[in-house]
Amino acid sequence: MTRRLGWLLCFGLLPSAAQANDNAAFGQRRVAEYSVPAATVARYAGFKPNAPLPGESKIVNALLADTVEWVGPPMTVGPDQNPYRLVLRVRGQALADGDVVSLWQAGWRWPTTDFGTQDRVDPVSGVTRERVRAGEALDFVAPSGGSTFRQAREVQPFVGLVNLRNLRVDAVTVEVWQGVPPANWRETLLSLPALGIGLVMLLLVGRWRR
Repeated sequence: MTRRLGWLLCFGLLPSAAQANDNAAFGQRRVAEYSVPAATVARYAGFKPNAPLPGESKIVNALLADTVEWVGPPMTVGPDQNPYRLVLRVRGQALADGDVVSLWQAGWRWPTTDFGTQDRVDPVSGVTRERVRAGEALDFVAPSGGSTFRQAREVQPFVGLVNLRNLRVDAVTVEVWQGVPPANWRETLLSLPALGIGLVMLLLVGRWRR
């Protein structure tokens, strides 16, 4: 049996494709890189997503949906190297004029004591492009949310296609990153106003106490 856990509350918490295209690192170091087998990629073309469950949110439906799965080789993770992040690199071609839309899952799988498996997965968006031309070559970089582990364990990286529209997928590469990524220049700039406000508040509090 397989049990599945979703660890993000909304798509807004996921790193955006714009962040991915800034060439910023997704962790302290990349520890593994895998190419999804051609046989699995070929299955994407004929994949039909299942109907959503009535009354459930989009996120719940994404986490419970049938998928075309790829499961990587075992690797050891541990709390001293948190967080861990999967990055999907998808290369393909638009099938027709219009928008390209897809949704994926990415996360980790490990065995359970009842001889089944358990998945910790997040929905991954970002493999999307508006107003493309038929035959246009497309490349996407889509990072998953960061995962932390409280104890050392052996896991397998897991990727599943949930939905796909107007894209012929030619290749998928899965990267595994570990550690906290360095702050980029945009994050540094955005933090400056908050830092300035904090300093002003400290000065005012100091004056009021005199």
